[in-house]
Amino acid sequence: MAIVQVTGIVKLDLVPVMVDTDYLLINNLEAIIEECQSIRYSQMDTPAAKQMAAERHIQAIRLLNGEIAHYLGLDMPAVNVAPFGSARLERRNIGTMI
Repeated sequence: MAIVQVTGIVKLDLVPVMVDTDYLLINNLEAIIEECQSIRYSQMDTPAAKQMAAERHIQAIRLLNGEIAHYLGLDMPAVNVAPFGSARLERRNIGTMI
C-alpha cells in the first residue's frame, strides 16, 4: 500500500469581532513578521536601521490593508486606520497593492 501525500490550499472565513472582550487575532503571518523586523530595526542605533524600520512598518500595513481588501473588497473598508495622522495613505505609497 503506497502512502499518498496531498497538499491543499483553503480559505477560512474570519469570525468578526463583535464586543470589546472578543480576542483580536492577526492571522496575517507575513505582516506579523514584517512588524517584528520593524521593531528589531527600530532598536538599533544606526541611521540606516531607522529607515529600514519605517519601510518594514509600511510593508506590514500594506499586507494588512491587502488582507482587508481581500475579505471585504476595495469599496467597503472595515476600519479607518490613520497611522500617519491625516495624511492619505496613497501619498505614503501604502494604499496601493504591489
